[in-house]
Amino acid sequence: MGVRVKLDRGKKAKAALTLDDFRHPEDVRTHHRALVETIVIWLVMVGFVTLFGTFFGKDKKPLIFAILAAITAGWILLSLLYFLVIARGGERRHEALLRKEQKREAMAGSPEAAAARALEEFARTAGRSLGGGVSTVALVDGPPEALIVGSAITISRGLQEQLNPQDVACVIARQLGHLGAKHANLMQAGRRVERLDPMLRYSLALPVTILVDRLRAWIPYAERTADRGAMVLIQNHKVCGPAIIKEAIARYGGEVEWREKDGWQSDEGVETSEERGIDTEELSAYLAREGELQLDTSDMTAHYRLGEFLRQHPDVRNRVAELGQFAASPEYRAAVEKLAPVQ
Repeated sequence: MGVRVKLDRGKKAKAALTLDDFRHPEDVRTHHRALVETIVIWLVMVGFVTLFGTFFGKDKKPLIFAILAAITAGWILLSLLYFLVIARGGERRHEALLRKEQKREAMAGSPEAAAARALEEFARTAGRSLGGGVSTVALVDGPPEALIVGSAITISRGLQEQLNPQDVACVIARQLGHLGAKHANLMQAGRRVERLDPMLRYSLALPVTILVDRLRAWIPYAERTADRGAMVLIQNHKVCGPAIIKEAIARYGGEVEWREKDGWQSDEGVETSEERGIDTEELSAYLAREGELQLDTSDMTAHYRLGEFLRQHPDVRNRVAELGQFAASPEYRAAVEKLAPVQ
């Protein structure tokens, strides 16, 4: 029996901000470059396959060229149609199931459902400012991460347990930034491709696999755009900066411990007396100190191994530093001024 749940995305209203108010300058350039590179590779594929027509009889060459070119172009178009359009049906069904489960828990009076409802109200209110419609915010089981499913935002319980309410609000605001910037469709397509068996990924799904691979250079700037969207909504760098680090530690370091000899390792079978993981309570205390967020490697290595973590994950450090620069920029102040009447 199919799931029939009406997805309420809240009242539609004109967004207070446009994408240009918070988009990272490199977002568009790297996105366009990735698409151009992908199209060039696809054209090379069509041309390469078409060359096989030279192995056939002279009289049939024109027809063979046309047939092979059409087959290759159809393969590319069908792959795009499936992964970018048809497969989204699975995301929508998952979204409907999340909404249905939330309604069931709300009727049962679950405290978790009340918390999720409060997050949903925040997401809808904030989402209208960025032009990102949200159907629901759901707490789910799984690895510590926050994802977009259709137009729903999911936060794993593992991530929520490691963050305080302000951090969770920032994580939600980042996902709203992705929705407002229309990143979600390509990111979801990337996750669908990565879940495929390698044999299928590099055969039938090869055209989309090429697209996803070319977009890897764009993803860091898409994340920076989402960071900026969250910054405009939260309007507190001392909240957004640490939240980015905490989310990264939860994602990359949840099962990873620092070992003096081996660095950051995920092999749970290795035992040493010099192990030490990042303690989230100590991290919160360190990041809550007076003054600007300190990211000096030597200072943070002396405090809870964070310097080494950031050294091995330089993009996290760069994102926080760039967010601080954005917070001091005229673009940020202009975006906050546009948002003020709405708030």
